[in-house]
Amino acid sequence: MPTTSKTGLSAVHAPTFAGNEWRYVRECLDTGWVSSAGPFVGRFEAAVAAYTGARHAVATVNGSAALHVALQVAGVEAGDEVLLPDLTFIAPFSAVRYRGASPVLLDVEPRWQLDPDRLAAFLAEECTMRGGRCVNRRSGNVQRARFTPEEVVELTMEFYRRNYIEGLFLSSGIIQSPDYTMEQLVRVARSLRTEHKFGGYIHLKTIPDASPELIDAAGRWADRLSINVEMPTAEGLKSLAPEKDLGDIRSAMGRLRLSIDEAKAEKKAPKFAPAGQSTQMIVGADAATDRDVLTASTNLYTNYHLRRVYYSAFSPIPDASKILPLKPPPLVREHRLYQADWLMRFYGFRADEIAPPGDSGMLSLEVDPKLAWALRHRESFPVDVNRASRDMLLRVPGLGVKTVDRMIAMRAHQRIRYADLIRLRVPVKKVAPFVETVDHRPRGDRESAALQRDLREPAQPDLFG
Repeated sequence: MPTTSKTGLSAVHAPTFAGNEWRYVRECLDTGWVSSAGPFVGRFEAAVAAYTGARHAVATVNGSAALHVALQVAGVEAGDEVLLPDLTFIAPFSAVRYRGASPVLLDVEPRWQLDPDRLAAFLAEECTMRGGRCVNRRSGNVQRARFTPEEVVELTMEFYRRNYIEGLFLSSGIIQSPDYTMEQLVRVARSLRTEHKFGGYIHLKTIPDASPELIDAAGRWADRLSINVEMPTAEGLKSLAPEKDLGDIRSAMGRLRLSIDEAKAEKKAPKFAPAGQSTQMIVGADAATDRDVLTASTNLYTNYHLRRVYYSAFSPIPDASKILPLKPPPLVREHRLYQADWLMRFYGFRADEIAPPGDSGMLSLEVDPKLAWALRHRESFPVDVNRASRDMLLRVPGLGVKTVDRMIAMRAHQRIRYADLIRLRVPVKKVAPFVETVDHRPRGDRESAALQRDLREPAQPDLFG
């Protein structure tokens, strides 16, 4: 409890020598034991142990050392967060930072102690229990910027008039509440369209928990809407973002699909997100495999008619939760997922073909997914380019949709020869081992391992050391 001295100043802790304290101080001075040893240290440790019922007690040279030892015994490590009152000495902050942890300040009550009501509210609203540990859901000492709707509109129009941009991706973290945030986003899109006659593309990322009326309003002004599912699996979302509910996200995506379908079905209906909806998944933040990611994407494409699923490699941030990995996944993993996604959307592949059950569930980082499939199914090759179906030609490594269609059109007038492949500008080194023409048949004795070694892509250098 703070006291008031004769000078009128409030002392956090005023020393008192009302009992035997002065005699004890004189005894220390007379005996010369004024540092970190002496009979009083042992007596103090024994008294504390007896009072607390502990087997032992250890005295430290000062309060700062005691705080450091206490944090170490409590298991506080680098990256953790420690709650402290916002009115205290510098020593607690120094001890917390010395352990590599981060102080988080909470208000004090009138007696200058940590306010228990504020503490209870913080633990209930900002934290969650994961694996027996209390985790701050909003951790991450990353500086963030916030723009007003007017600033976003002004910046967009300045860039648009100078032909620096052709469109706008509009997104925001939650400010105050989902509805308030959504109102701000809609305000930007509406102002651009109605007040400034903005004719560019607008992709607006919606807030799943916002009211349906606000999401409907967003669809009237934006070309495309998106709702991020964040993680490939429900387990990953529950572990890393427990404040988000997969059911709510899927329900919001379902409502978007209905609104988009209704607008397309009714010729006189107002325009609603004519470019459809999309979503994004973070890759590499949890234990989800590439098979999990592609299976989730298949479900999203099938059930919600998504135009795109975007994959974003996890990127660590300072002072993040300890359950997150310390290193990002290889960027080539994100690239392989985009290639696999393309195969599913335009080449007729299924997720279980690209990442088959019984395998590790991860795509090869050395070769692209189509080549990996072909190497696993050597019995399906070589493909006769003069007789094979379009579906089978699309499975040949190195042949794209446009090239396959040109080859089929060419077959109506002539037999395709090896030189024709060169004229079509196909990557013959990659294609030749898997196709047969009038004058070409590949060697059948080349093992898949040898082909993979010959056709694998060069490793991408690490640009960031």
